[in-house]
Amino acid sequence: MKSILTTALLLFTLQAFAQYGFDNPNRQMSTLGYQTTARGITHLASGPPNTVIQWRTAKDTSAYCWFDTMAAKMYNYDLISDTWQAVGVFEANSTPPATFTNGPATIDNRTAFWYNTASNGLYFYDRNLASWGLVSTGSGDN
Repeated sequence: MKSILTTALLLFTLQAFAQYGFDNPNRQMSTLGYQTTARGITHLASGPPNTVIQWRTAKDTSAYCWFDTMAAKMYNYDLISDTWQAVGVFEANSTPPATFTNGPATIDNRTAFWYNTASNGLYFYDRNLASWGLVSTGSGDN
C-alpha cells in the first residue's frame, strides 16, 4: 500500500512538472517570469515596461501584462504593434507624453485616460489633434 501511494505521488509530481515545469516554453517567459494562469503573464515592477516580447509561432497564446507598482499604471503588450499600451486611468499632475521609450520598449499612453491631479480633470488622447482632450472636470460626485 505504501509503495502504491508513493508511486502515485511521484507520477502526479512528474506530470505537474511536465505541464508547468521550468523547461516548458509554453509556460515560461524568461524576462517577465512564469505564467500563473491560462490568461497570461503578469509582471509587477517599480517602473514602466522595459522589455520587448518576441513572438514565437504556435507557442504564444497568452497576454502579457506589466503593472508599474511605483506609478500604479497597468500596460498590456500588443504583439501586432510591438508596443506596451496603457490601460484604464492613470494619475499624473503634469501632461504625460503620448508615447515614449524605456530601453528597447515603446510605451503608448494614448490608449488610456489621464486624470490630472493638479486640475482635477479627466483627459483622453485625441489622435486627430495630437493632444490630450478634456472629458470632464471633477466636481461633485462625477
